[in-house]
Amino acid sequence: MSEIIIYGEQHTEQELIFDYFCEKNMLALLTDMMRASWNDEVVQCQVIQTIAILVQNVRNETSLYYLLSNNYVNEIIQFEGLNLADPDLVSHFVSFLKTLSLRLNVRTVQFFLDDRAGTMPLYDCVISFINNMGGDNMVRTSALTIVLNLFRVDDAGLRAFL
Repeated sequence: MSEIIIYGEQHTEQELIFDYFCEKNMLALLTDMMRASWNDEVVQCQVIQTIAILVQNVRNETSLYYLLSNNYVNEIIQFEGLNLADPDLVSHFVSFLKTLSLRLNVRTVQFFLDDRAGTMPLYDCVISFINNMGGDNMVRTSALTIVLNLFRVDDAGLRAFL
């Protein structure tokens, strides 16, 4: 699914594919699949991979804004039903977080930072990985890289939060 959507987003003659994805609010469906009582690590992993592929590969800034703007990405970041004892799931999840951090800039940081509540789900999640992953050096290194990616964004609100 993600390959078809990316193809549609990147080829102007096929833009209707991405438009259809947006019109049918497929991110809400993917988020609902993450929260469903019947889901397991395989489904969660696939949803995380799908959204990571979309975020990493969209070329149009408007498309990226759509993916980030409806707070679905933050809902996935904050989802408490992830089995963090599953190393494959953790690996994909941290990779997803790293992909998000690489797309952060002064225009996209607004989708992650809640000034009124004084929270940033991406940062909060990454800090918990740094503090709680014990001996998993890959996860810890990725989490530290994400924090460095946050510090590279030249945004006054983000700097004040950090």
